[in-house]
Amino acid sequence: MSISTIRTIAQLKEQCEDLGIEVVQSGKRISKTDYVLALRDYFLKLKYPNGVPESLSAILQIESPMLCQRMNVLSEEEQENIWNSENWVLEEKEDGARFINIWGMGKPDFYSRNISVEDFLPVNYQDNVYLPNVDLTKIKDKFILDSEIVSTNPNVSTIMGKKGVITESQLQAVTALLAMNSEDSIAIQAKEDCPLQFKIFDCLYFNGEWLIDKPLIERIPFMMKAFDQLVEAG
Repeated sequence: MSISTIRTIAQLKEQCEDLGIEVVQSGKRISKTDYVLALRDYFLKLKYPNGVPESLSAILQIESPMLCQRMNVLSEEEQENIWNSENWVLEEKEDGARFINIWGMGKPDFYSRNISVEDFLPVNYQDNVYLPNVDLTKIKDKFILDSEIVSTNPNVSTIMGKKGVITESQLQAVTALLAMNSEDSIAIQAKEDCPLQFKIFDCLYFNGEWLIDKPLIERIPFMMKAFDQLVEAG
């Protein structure tokens, strides 16, 4: 996962000193990443003295999968070559919030690509995703999926506006909905006909095997196995 944070290196250094944390230097000088990793390790031991949960341990091993950039940053010639080449596979970008989902390792986990400013661990929105009537016994395997999360209601921005949260796009509305306290977020999804939907586009892990370095054509069958189980689970 990304380890970027809005904290300055001076703030991170001060926090490490206050907590008595020893920072391991990875380069010529102690970097922001070094401080963040030291703080992360500190809070992991503090929060999970009996061992880190399997799903969290797995998510910490992921380093920014499938980072994207806009097509228009390429030259016109490069764009044309990609569109006309049989060596590229293109997928439509959803206007949703990027999430990594973990299934089969206990209660489903839904991690954003951001880390907490409090404990420097990946942010999990497990309690803010409404999953009515999902039969977890149908999930036979352990898998991690990369996805976009969107609202099935095109009027989600209007609904959020009525709750006093002004947003200009569906993406902003979904992000705001997930950032609310759990009780209000679940209530809106359940009572306002505003459930969330995951648009899955990749499988990163399946039953102990990391797939990130495999070609997409080899990952897709695993993604479909996971998808079929999710459909059966409801």
